[in-house]
Amino acid sequence: MSKNMPATNQNRTGSGRFRTSAQHPFRRFNKMLQGGEFPHLFVLSGREQYLIQWAVQELRSRLVEPAAEGFDYVRLNGQKMGISELIENCETLPLSSARRMVVVDDFDLLSGAGAASEAKAAKATETETGTEAEATLIQYMGNIPESCLLVFVQTTIDRRRRLYKAIAAAGDSYDFIALREDDLAAFIRKYLSQNGRQAAEGTIKRWIAHSGYLDKVSDYTLFHFANDIEKLISYTDKPEISFSDILAVTSTNLETYVFTMLDEIAAGRPANALRLLSRLLRAGENEYRLLHLLASQLELVLMVREMQEQRVSANEIAERSGVQEFRIRKAAAWARSGSIAKFRLWFRRCCQIDRQIKTGRLGARLALELLIGTVTAKAETGSGSRS
Repeated sequence: MSKNMPATNQNRTGSGRFRTSAQHPFRRFNKMLQGGEFPHLFVLSGREQYLIQWAVQELRSRLVEPAAEGFDYVRLNGQKMGISELIENCETLPLSSARRMVVVDDFDLLSGAGAASEAKAAKATETETGTEAEATLIQYMGNIPESCLLVFVQTTIDRRRRLYKAIAAAGDSYDFIALREDDLAAFIRKYLSQNGRQAAEGTIKRWIAHSGYLDKVSDYTLFHFANDIEKLISYTDKPEISFSDILAVTSTNLETYVFTMLDEIAAGRPANALRLLSRLLRAGENEYRLLHLLASQLELVLMVREMQEQRVSANEIAERSGVQEFRIRKAAAWARSGSIAKFRLWFRRCCQIDRQIKTGRLGARLALELLIGTVTAKAETGSGSRS
């Protein structure tokens, strides 16, 4: 595996050559892998723990011989290890691998826990204070042996810490934030392909929108995508995955489901909207809550559509309304599909249905089904009107 060794004549690192950039960390890491030239020091952090695990495994597969993993691959608990233990592991020569890979999980002096971190580090070293331990490590970061690859894996990280800055200067730092839409689509295509499946580009795009993954405050990650793809593979034997298949197995928040239901209504697909409604009700969702959410989303879309006519930006709409910007942007994308008159008509129909339920003229479930059917019909006839 010597072909993966960095092309350098120095015995120690510290040139600061591997710097961060504006390029997405996933693409930058991939580019580094393809180049085959690796620094001796990494810190990996960020929301996407799936990508962090992938990055560690990619480095491990390139630099550590499988037959020598028991000796050449070491994983340390960053909350318990001593500084001397870390340095000793880094200084130990590999048995037969290109590098000895030392991975440290959640090191206290990088986590941003302040005095508590330093106290733990001091206790672990037994001879140094937390500040002295950090100073020792800062000095050592520029002197990692060429035979070692040291990787810090952090759930949380404080980039103001002197130790982090020393690592970033001597090695490389990757903050694995959420993937961009094109990279996420490629991830889905590749995962499906590896399992003998595929999905149309339009289906993947709708899947991404339905998942809520791109929302800034979303807690839906690549782990969720991977789990949902596995469920899809078990759910259907069809070579091509449809959006109906996706809706049948995927997990997402209720608000996103309501927006998807509105998408199906706007597209004139009441059967799909009714299937979504049926799934939510089987899952135990309350009919009155669903009706309230539908009315609330339509009211939001109507407000956004009216402000779009006035050329008001999404940022300004969020400021005026007090609604989170990601919800405004989602509503804005949907609002562009129709007129003010259409959305006003839909909202009025929701209010009418609500009155019919409260007066006992209609059952809640039947009322929701009628709402979907009648609004879909009105969408097809009223989409051309403007107000």
